[in-house]
Amino acid sequence: MQGLPNIGTIDSMLSMGINDKDRYPNSFTLDYHNKAVGHERRLATYLVENIRYQFSPLEQYLHCTQVMQAECVSTAFRLWKRQWQGPGKENCAGVLVWQLNDCWPVISWSIADYNLRPKHAYFAIKRELAPITVGIKRPIQQASLEGTGSASFTVEIWVTNLTLQPFTGKVQLRAWDIVSGQQTHLENIKEETAFPANRTIELGKVEIQEAVEGSGKPSQTVVAAYLIQDGRQIARFVNWPEPLKYIDFQVPRTPKIALSEDKRLLRLSAEVPVKGLAVFSNSDDVVFDDNCVDLVPGETISIGIHGLKSGKVEELTLRYMV
Repeated sequence: MQGLPNIGTIDSMLSMGINDKDRYPNSFTLDYHNKAVGHERRLATYLVENIRYQFSPLEQYLHCTQVMQAECVSTAFRLWKRQWQGPGKENCAGVLVWQLNDCWPVISWSIADYNLRPKHAYFAIKRELAPITVGIKRPIQQASLEGTGSASFTVEIWVTNLTLQPFTGKVQLRAWDIVSGQQTHLENIKEETAFPANRTIELGKVEIQEAVEGSGKPSQTVVAAYLIQDGRQIARFVNWPEPLKYIDFQVPRTPKIALSEDKRLLRLSAEVPVKGLAVFSNSDDVVFDDNCVDLVPGETISIGIHGLKSGKVEELTLRYMV
């Protein structure tokens, strides 16, 4: 799955930079910088089948392509890791990333562009390759405007421990209505469960009730799983209904972005669920430890930030799925 490079890299492709007449998706110059056969049709098909996107501004279109790429690779890594299930069940023992970076400014499958500016997929893979992760999978629901809709759905949950040491923890499951932001489910799936070393442990299925029953529309419920050890969260995963284009995303009234006192952490929160919230900077001096994260109400996500010399968050730009 391809994703457009950083906007700074795109502007470097254009002779007039931000004022170039070809600064739009599928322009001659941008198409010239994509050498995959049939890339126009393939990229458009992936987007139109999965994401509600727009061509203008170019920065938002870029963000949508990178979210799509991140969703593809993170899903693949998550489900491959799930297949490492201990002695006699090592059904998948590893994968190769294609591709790391580019040899010229181009639109491609890379997870870091020609200037080594990371795409969202870079951070998605980084999260999935953490030593300890929790995963969720839900079946695709068939919806019909003529039907009564489904009042509930099920999710499958598992924990992957790729360390060489067993550990004990508990898994908590929460759900929110995407439209209202209200929490609709809270359940401790496993209390103080032992997770053996170097394998995935299946935790079974859980039924989740929809906040609005019988609407006939696709699910509007987001689900999050938390792996907790000694009162500390050590893993987290947020699962969204798919395709994302059918979600009634709400624009957060006050997406909060703030710096910690030592200026080393960027703290993000919102009053409604937010998909693919990414932070952008115009300066290559600013480096993030994580990016393109999912937010749910009632929690604050902290990501490391380096090089923001002014210490002013007003210099940063937020983009997310709408």
